[in-house]
Amino acid sequence: MKETSKTDEILQSLDGMHRADAPPFLFTRIQARLNDPPGKRLVKPIGVGIAGLTFSLLLLANILVLERPPQTPKTGTTETTERHHAGNSDYQLNRERFELY
Repeated sequence: MKETSKTDEILQSLDGMHRADAPPFLFTRIQARLNDPPGKRLVKPIGVGIAGLTFSLLLLANILVLERPPQTPKTGTTETTERHHAGNSDYQLNRERFELY
């Protein structure tokens, strides 16, 4: 009996429902879009220009980085390298085979 009353309660909650109404002239607008020629642009020309400019700048930056000659180390790097290796003595680095043991 408890289940039937719950079922009746659920069914009664549906009594106040009515069919949804479409906005006015919806069908007319849909037909107008379907009948439009497909020649409309999907992408604006300014978007294509910005994308092309961005791609060109990225390509130019990559070419400049790849064509740059390798830089030689400065004269003060040996001191910093020695200090760096002295600080890493805790790791017991085998410098001949570059393995930690």
